[in-house]
Amino acid sequence: MIAGRKSFLENVTFENDYGVDIGLLIDMSHLNARIAEVDIGYIENRMQSWEQLAKMSKEVSRAILTRAELIKQSNLEILENISIIRDQMDFAIKESVSGLKKMLIFDMDNTILHSSFITTLAAKHNFRDKLISVVSENSNPYTRTKLIARLLKGLNIKQLLEVVDSIPVTHDFENIIKTYKNNGYICGIISDSYDCITNHLVNKFGLDFSIANELEFSNSVATGEVKVPSVFIKTRESNCNHDFCKSNAMREVASRYKIDLKNIIAIGDSENDICMIKDCGIGIAFCSTNETLNMVANKTITERSFTSLTEIIQ
Repeated sequence: MIAGRKSFLENVTFENDYGVDIGLLIDMSHLNARIAEVDIGYIENRMQSWEQLAKMSKEVSRAILTRAELIKQSNLEILENISIIRDQMDFAIKESVSGLKKMLIFDMDNTILHSSFITTLAAKHNFRDKLISVVSENSNPYTRTKLIARLLKGLNIKQLLEVVDSIPVTHDFENIIKTYKNNGYICGIISDSYDCITNHLVNKFGLDFSIANELEFSNSVATGEVKVPSVFIKTRESNCNHDFCKSNAMREVASRYKIDLKNIIAIGDSENDICMIKDCGIGIAFCSTNETLNMVANKTITERSFTSLTEIIQ
């Protein structure tokens, strides 16, 4: 977030892309403006896709290098170095994008986390009985999702993040993410929980993306409303009859990154993961008590550890 005096802002260049922030700071510095950093509270950004991050980094680099070229230099070697840096940035981005053709997808509840986020939240904030009532009395997943969100009305983002941080994470999750990313995999989460929670884990553990229901907030307080992303909705390419399914979200993210479904590994534990596990290249049932999921999975893991996933890479 940047604020400045109008008299200064009228004399700087506003880039029409992600280079705008760094461009403004450099220009203000050249104008000898007094620059100070102030605390404006807590903000958590939604993580962009890897492809979008590549575009962002290039635009930021361009804004810096463009301004560097405007500095009067008597030393031609400096200008030559600037040109080399630009070429290397372009090369690095193209090389990285070309190598990312495989994907690892996790469910969140009872897979990454030892337990369900919503049930832990309900126990913490005393609406467990109401949650049980909603789940047992509503078989339609859309209606159920809407009604559960109402139970969160009045809770703030800090309270939600404190609960997810209180739930133990599978002990070697961070290590397996690093291992797979080092081997060229895009790693992400597809969950029927909430995006503010999955994005928190994305930022915390360095994943590339997450897809989940979008919980609505006003002044950092949950309104009780939720949006189910259209990527979950059945399409002509769907292989199942479910109106809402994680497999549809998997197809969308595969298309986004131009990755064949056969090059995707998906991991989950519940009935909601069955279609996703069945449609990907390698489906893994993780500490699951669902017999159908265990039957359709290519691999079952019975211990709460991701260590055996290294065998797939080897």
